[in-house]
Amino acid sequence: MQKSGFIFSKIEFADCDIYVPFDCQKCGNCCSGNMPWFPHRDLIALSIYYGTSEDDVVSSYELARARQIKGDSAQCIFERGTVCSIYDHQLRPECCALYPFSYLYASITNCPGLKIHATILKEILEGEAPFAVYDSSFCPDEEFRPPSEGRAIFFWKRFIAAKPSPVLVRKYLVINELDGVPGNSLSAGHFIAQNNSGYSRQ
Repeated sequence: MQKSGFIFSKIEFADCDIYVPFDCQKCGNCCSGNMPWFPHRDLIALSIYYGTSEDDVVSSYELARARQIKGDSAQCIFERGTVCSIYDHQLRPECCALYPFSYLYASITNCPGLKIHATILKEILEGEAPFAVYDSSFCPDEEFRPPSEGRAIFFWKRFIAAKPSPVLVRKYLVINELDGVPGNSLSAGHFIAQNNSGYSRQ
């Protein structure tokens, strides 16, 4: 599940909801040792899409999967450097599109994006109760209860205290419907200009 095109954690408080978007750091760690399962028809479709040999794609995939099944490290055949070459393709496996939420992410230690995400969650949740946290892999309630302006600014300052990147700042504003809404004072300009968090675009 995605919202505004992003994978996320959703925090449900008693009075409102907050989304915390995940931002992939493109380190390649998730791809370098894992060959996800692909239906044979998807491998054929991808080989045609990229103009490569169907036999080469299928044989490379089967070799990588065989290594993984034996318990050996198996680099994904679609990884190029540290970047997924099918990142935005509709045939990218769901387990990859939802990573790290598609795995037991409490055990993931080599994902810098997840470390950033966990730091932001910890900052926002400090001293808050009650709450429930879901993520893109399982979010039973898709309804979004936006916070009041006061609560939105309160959570914004906590979010900024975790020192997110400008990319994450933009994602946060978009996914929480705080930017680009006609008549909504809670825009990027409002937050950055009015709060005392010391946030800088640099």
